[in-house]
Amino acid sequence: MRRGKSRRRHSSAWDAEVELIKAVKEEVPFPGFRAQISPTEEFRIRTLARGEQAFYQQNERALLLEISARSNIIFRKSIRWWDTGEAVTDEERDLIVKRLVDYLTSPRDPPVTISDE
Repeated sequence: MRRGKSRRRHSSAWDAEVELIKAVKEEVPFPGFRAQISPTEEFRIRTLARGEQAFYQQNERALLLEISARSNIIFRKSIRWWDTGEAVTDEERDLIVKRLVDYLTSPRDPPVTISDE
């Protein structure tokens, strides 16, 4: 698994994104969905920005991604960088998408669409 090879370059937009991630990580109690997979692994998901953005945290690393909660769309290409500056691997991206689909899926809603745009 590729890990830590790519580093995100810093910009004011990136710094603002990391600050938002930090603020959501520190919310107590966490207002979103939380799942304990094992004693050492958990993930958390929260919808932000009127359903146009999502927060995803896996253990200590987190990221923001684009979604359309109203239309049940996950924009796969927006899953790029962890808040540590490491690039998200293809395997990690697949797992994140699977967990988000499960989170967004409801029996009365249309199926979730994964957009590669």
